[in-house]
Amino acid sequence: LQTLGRLDVDDDEALARTLDRIDSLLHRLGEAPSMPHVDTLGLLRLQADMLRQAKPSRRRPIALQLYRHLAVFTAFRLRHAPIAPGNAS
Repeated sequence: LQTLGRLDVDDDEALARTLDRIDSLLHRLGEAPSMPHVDTLGLLRLQADMLRQAKPSRRRPIALQLYRHLAVFTAFRLRHAPIAPGNAS
């Protein structure tokens, strides 16, 4: 999330690396046995693909939208993550 937030969308190599990391993350989340967010993952994948294929002049708003959706998804996952006994505060 932090890398996406700081991404220079005009740097093709940085864009490719960041999107590869996002793809890897989404793939791992999709394989999680208790992952009920298939529709959300599909939306995030679609936005990542749109960013990957976008003309340079269109990248910034797509990257911002992906960042915002990924942030909301991350916040939701953290909010609803089970807390291990003894770690509640």
